[in-house]
Formats: sequence, C-alpha cells, structure tokens
Amino acid sequence: MTWDIAVILSFLVIVAASSIALQIYLCKRSNKWLGIVFPAATLFFSLVIVFVITYEALNRGPGIVITAETFRFVREPINTALLVRHNIKIFLSANIPTVVLMGIYLTYRILAKTKNK
Repeated sequence: MTWDIAVILSFLVIVAASSIALQIYLCKRSNKWLGIVFPAATLFFSLVIVFVITYEALNRGPGIVITAETFRFVREPINTALLVRHNIKIFLSANIPTVVLMGIYLTYRILAKTKNK
C-alpha cells in the first residue's frame, strides 16, 4: 500500500518538475506568447472543474433514503450559498499552478526587459 503511494507521489513530483522546467524554457524564448500557454491551460482547466461541479450539483438525480420500511427517493433543494462557497474554494485551489506558472512567466519577462535595457 505505501509503495503505491510512493510511486504516485514520485510520478506527481516528476510531472510538476518537468512542467516547471518546460515553463522556464518557454519563458526564455524570444516569443513572449509561448510562456502564457501553460498558465492559460491551467486557468481553463480550473474553469472546467468549476463548471462541471456546478452542473453536477444542479442536475443531480434524486437521492435514495433508506428507512426500515421502504426506500424513498428525495431530491433535496440546493443550498446556493454553500455551492458558491465551495466553487470559490475549488477555483482558488485549482489555480495554484496558474499562479506559480504566471510567477515564473512574469519573472522571466521582467528579467528579459531589464536585460534589453
């Protein structure tokens, strides 16, 4: 069991390190738009996550309530404030890679501007 977790964590670290290395490589290129590819992709991915979660919450089927006698199908009303609060938390946590990649992009753009002056 722990070996599986170690393999998964190693894979995630390798993917994260290689994406950061690729981001740095793209930011060092003369074309400034190449460095925005990964941050835009992660921002798009976070928006997709929020939209899917909202869609699933709004269109979920009836829930099954098990009692001693029968099964009852119940559709509970959606708590909108709770849904919005969860979506904000998910959006912010899904955009952590976006912030990191944009930080790398802005750092290399500032370094390129000061180098050209």
